[in-house]
Amino acid sequence: MTIDHVGLFLFNMMPENSTIYIVSTICRYIGRLALPLFCFLLVEGVLHTHNFKKYMLRLGIVAFCIALFQSLGEIMYYASKANIDYRFQSTNIFITLILGALMIYCFENKNKGVKSLGLIPIAISICAFVCTCLEWENNITIWWFPYLLRPEYDWLGIGMILVFYGAYKIVPKLYDYYGFKSELYLNTFNYRIYVNTFCFLGLTIISFLYFATYFIYPKWVYWNPDIQLFAIITGFILLLYNGRRGYNKKWFNIFAYIYYPAHLILLYGIFAIIGTLI
Repeated sequence: MTIDHVGLFLFNMMPENSTIYIVSTICRYIGRLALPLFCFLLVEGVLHTHNFKKYMLRLGIVAFCIALFQSLGEIMYYASKANIDYRFQSTNIFITLILGALMIYCFENKNKGVKSLGLIPIAISICAFVCTCLEWENNITIWWFPYLLRPEYDWLGIGMILVFYGAYKIVPKLYDYYGFKSELYLNTFNYRIYVNTFCFLGLTIISFLYFATYFIYPKWVYWNPDIQLFAIITGFILLLYNGRRGYNKKWFNIFAYIYYPAHLILLYGIFAIIGTLI
């Protein structure tokens, strides 16, 4: 993730024919590994948390901090430019995570009415995708759906969360279908391998669907499809997951939440200084 953001800052600062630009592109390829891991860990977190409200509160606090930093950063940027309107075109990955967490929470609920509400985050992600594509194609800004409220990676991020969550639902049904009581196998090695494999397959399918947009309607492709497809490599990492909880000290949990907004502020400061020197 940090490598990806370093590449993004370099990309925005350096000309295309420079060596730095090549380095930034490599960083962005490496950075594609981050999103699937974020989505996968979110599914793990929602399914295993003992207090969903506190979990959502933590995500909400980080989302607010990031949105505040992005807004201040863009105000400072546009204030230094003459005759340029404020556009606020920075999306927030934690909006994606919050919507994904709500989607899983609704789908896990036994009440059919609440369960159906899980479709709302999916609809929001599709709406964000369509709005961004229309803006890209027509060079306009759709103000009624601000970027700060749009899920980053639109339906790709929500799609990844959905397929990872689906893996946890498909595997026990297959066990039950073939006459095995799935609850007896939840902690076995084979069960974990099956879940990981379905996560890998789901990641591959959703990534190719996103990539296919380039061939269906090229005018709506506002990202680099080749770089984004590199996220499939993360599937091999998921195959190695043993299903056990990792290092979980309180200080590390706090650090993990603080790190995202903190590293953005640090990178922004470093590259702002570099920008004044070149």
